[in-house]
Amino acid sequence: MKKAEDRAYEHGKVVRDGSMPMVGKEIKELHKPEGASSSFLLNFLIPIFMIVGINVGGYIAFDSVKIVESFAAALLYLFVVMSFQRFGIKLLSNAVVSGVKAVVPAVLILLFAYALNSITKDAGAANYLVSISEGLITPNLLPAIVFVVAAVISFSTGTSWGTFAIAIPIAMAMSMELTGGISSPLVLMSIAAATGGGVFGDHCSPLSDTSVLASIGAGSDHMDHIRTQIPYALIVAFVSFFIYLVAGFVL
Repeated sequence: MKKAEDRAYEHGKVVRDGSMPMVGKEIKELHKPEGASSSFLLNFLIPIFMIVGINVGGYIAFDSVKIVESFAAALLYLFVVMSFQRFGIKLLSNAVVSGVKAVVPAVLILLFAYALNSITKDAGAANYLVSISEGLITPNLLPAIVFVVAAVISFSTGTSWGTFAIAIPIAMAMSMELTGGISSPLVLMSIAAATGGGVFGDHCSPLSDTSVLASIGAGSDHMDHIRTQIPYALIVAFVSFFIYLVAGFVL
């Protein structure tokens, strides 16, 4: 991350030479025409409020989110507003087409990530990791082991919620069995460890939709994004593992 920051400050390069940014060149070729104006409120805040409001309102009124409808309404609103801001119908039409072209590579990577995610799940990677760790578990080591297993599962599958669904019930069952069916601090620590490990993997896995969308939003090379954030995530993971290890013997 420090190297990337120095490169941006010293050479003005926000992406390294030879990288593959998660945004097409079509977006970079769009320029604001002379005489056109824009507003943070009109062009940014109001469309976001429209998307959120339509989805929340749709869920309250119809028990269903209206994702397509909300984005269509925001797009139509922006078309009208930006026409009055002198962007021109032709430029706006070209911007829509260019935007679709620009996100195709990112959508394909996200599609492949979901495919790998499903393959890993169907292959039983999560259950295998749980099975090989069962022989190592003692009451003192349980929180630390649960954290490591959940982190590996989420990093391998790219999903935190999927990890929660697998790891939390198993961690609860094991901790309750080890404490004689009593809801003790060990049970709470095990649930927390499963949750923390799941978030770690989802945050920095190259298969995670969270990471892919972050790369798309920043327009960065996907693997550069992963490589620059993993050291920070690993530092926090090691500290968390040590805390769970100590807490298992203290509490």
